[in-house]
Amino acid sequence: NENEDRARLAAHFLMTLPGISWIYYGEELGMTGDKPDPNIRQPFKWGVDNTYNTEGDPATGHFDHVYEWDSHNLMLDGVDEQLDDPNSMLNLYIELLALKRNHEVLSSGDIASVPSVINTLLAYTRTYNRTTYLVIHNLALGENTFGHNLDAFTTIYNSVAFDEDNGVFVMPPLSTIILEIDTDIEVDLTRP
Repeated sequence: NENEDRARLAAHFLMTLPGISWIYYGEELGMTGDKPDPNIRQPFKWGVDNTYNTEGDPATGHFDHVYEWDSHNLMLDGVDEQLDDPNSMLNLYIELLALKRNHEVLSSGDIASVPSVINTLLAYTRTYNRTTYLVIHNLALGENTFGHNLDAFTTIYNSVAFDEDNGVFVMPPLSTIILEIDTDIEVDLTRP
């Protein structure tokens, strides 16, 4: 689903940029909301053991008697189900939080933009104590192929498997890679 892939990419932005990563309740499950504010803050979906009153019975005192459930949130798996699914949004957030917590480069490093003539790439470096990570996000809805000038790199993280061959990266749609690179290199991402 394209909207879920975009939400996943947004999580990757959040966890690779400097500063405190704020997660608004329900975001880690993929919940959505619209104005007015009470619709944004629909009940948190804990799991299959919860009973969600979707009939709007005011006697239950549940949220549903005042506002309609958003159809996306109603169908969304709760925490219990998402914890059991290794590909769930919740497990992605758990993985990204651990990544940020365990890599001082991501939690405390300085940021510098990487210029690119490819407008469907967003790239920047994060540097801390002479360790530099190159973060590249493919914003395109399709595969992105581009050249680079890296002599060597180590893959720290990739959201989806990517290819590299003889100075050319091929990244899947809406994906992220994090590479450890030489701190002294000035990164150049170009058209192949």
